[in-house]
Amino acid sequence: MVKVLIDDGAVLDALLRSLRRATAFQVAVALVTRSGLQLLMEELSACLSRGATGELLFGTDLPTEPDAIASLLRLAKQYAKTFSLKRFSSAAGPIFHPKVWSFTLSGGKRIAVIGSSNFTNGGLQPNVEANLLVGEARLLHRVTEWFDGHFLGGRAQVVDDEWLKSYRELYKRRKRLEERVRKLRRQVRALDVTATKKRPIPRRIAGHTFAFTGKIPGWPRVARLYPRIRALGGTPATHVWGVKNADCLVHGDLADRHKSTQKLREARRKGVEVINQDQFLRILRRGK
Repeated sequence: MVKVLIDDGAVLDALLRSLRRATAFQVAVALVTRSGLQLLMEELSACLSRGATGELLFGTDLPTEPDAIASLLRLAKQYAKTFSLKRFSSAAGPIFHPKVWSFTLSGGKRIAVIGSSNFTNGGLQPNVEANLLVGEARLLHRVTEWFDGHFLGGRAQVVDDEWLKSYRELYKRRKRLEERVRKLRRQVRALDVTATKKRPIPRRIAGHTFAFTGKIPGWPRVARLYPRIRALGGTPATHVWGVKNADCLVHGDLADRHKSTQKLREARRKGVEVINQDQFLRILRRGK
């Protein structure tokens, strides 16, 4: 059994359901944040209070938050006999980057969730993520072997209060450096918006035709977006077949994935530029 978890909230729902039925769990994640932990902490605690066993291995190559580690450490102290917490020490080797959740359910059935979602609020809810729910015994055996090899291996280190204190200080320095990186990233994104294209993107609404796929938050198409475009002298392409006559296709948050794919394919075939919603909103703010 393999199930694709790509819909909004699908991976979080799968993890919550699994924890409610679990008699044991093994988790290996590259990044943990306090907001992500809050989404599952109640079910994690309830699972352990029912007598389940758990092992969690997290990484620090990505900025795992000290407050999240502190909460997990308190949980490990509370359930010292049944819950083990370790950190992966990459040292000079490859970084630790997995996102693996493995569960043994009541009745002996085993499942695992494997994919792109970190243990963060964004990873478990609003981000564009792709995960698989796996129930095939042979694959699950491989997952367990992989996890045990890392959790019991030499790079897995016990987490204690002294280490966490030192990590907090380094984390503060790291966050200051990362803010500088975020500023540079914003500058790069601005370059992406203004970069020269083979076919120029419209700079104004007037006289141009715009097609849309996905949703733009705050801009319902029929009620607000289409009337605004018409008021500014533009034309909205309201059907899939209208993409070929558009000056660009605006790609918002995915809603109807099948229809979105049709429009994207049509845009590629006809050489129509595809822009994101932020680029479109800049054009819209310029008015006519």
